[in-house]
Amino acid sequence: MHSSDMTRFFPKVPKYNSEGLQWRQKTLSKQVPAADFMETDCRFVDKDSLIDFEEHAKDIRNKALHFGFIKVWEKGMPLQCPTCLILLEAGELVVVPSQGSAVAFHPACFVCTTCRDPLVDLVHCCEVDGKVYCVRHYSETHRKR
Repeated sequence: MHSSDMTRFFPKVPKYNSEGLQWRQKTLSKQVPAADFMETDCRFVDKDSLIDFEEHAKDIRNKALHFGFIKVWEKGMPLQCPTCLILLEAGELVVVPSQGSAVAFHPACFVCTTCRDPLVDLVHCCEVDGKVYCVRHYSETHRKR
C-alpha cells in the first residue's frame, strides 16, 4: 500500500510522536480493555462470577478475537460492503475481517457495529451474522459488566 493510500483510508496514521499515534493508543485502550479478557486486570470479579468471566475471556481469546487485513479486491463475484451496501470494485483496497472470510469492507466502513468508531489495528470480534465489534462492545453484548 502506498503512503498516499494509507492516509486516504486511514487519516490518523500512527507515525512516531504524532497525533495519530496518540489517537491510536487512546482508542485501542478503549476498544480492547484488558479487563474484558484478562482476570489479572479485572479487579471487580466476585468468586461467583469468576467461572463465567473465565469462559467469556476464553471465548474472546480462542474464537471471537480476529485481526483483519487489507488487500486489493480482485474481480470476481460482485460483493457489497456490509456497512454502506455499495458494491466493491475490482482493484479497490478492502478490509477482510479474517482469513477465509466471505465478506469485505471499504476501509472507512470497517467500524464497530455499536459505537461506529474505526477499529484500531483492525482488531475486532465477529458475530456469526458478519457484524463486527470492538472487544469492549462484543463483551457488553455477551456478558454483563
